[in-house]
Amino acid sequence: MTDDPPVSRQHIQDRIRAHIAAELWLSPERVHRSDRMIDLPGGSPSRLIRTIIKLEEEFGVWLPKSNPHWLTTLEAGAERIATALESARQGSGSPHG
Repeated sequence: MTDDPPVSRQHIQDRIRAHIAAELWLSPERVHRSDRMIDLPGGSPSRLIRTIIKLEEEFGVWLPKSNPHWLTTLEAGAERIATALESARQGSGSPHG
């Protein structure tokens, strides 16, 4: 359990945007909330997995990589990460929650 304050979904979306943009060599302004990440120029499952690993490191949570398509949009990704962070805050016991 941690005493860190909750992270806003907007902040999470901003960080996902930054990581996706860097991975795909796009300007962050080209990555929109409702864009399907896999459909962006250069998008691929392997690039999504690399982005997920970077997000795990940044937020200190485990995120599923066997099917990276949960990171469909910034909104969906932010929701998944926010849920993982909340589980960690509540001390769910499983880092793979």
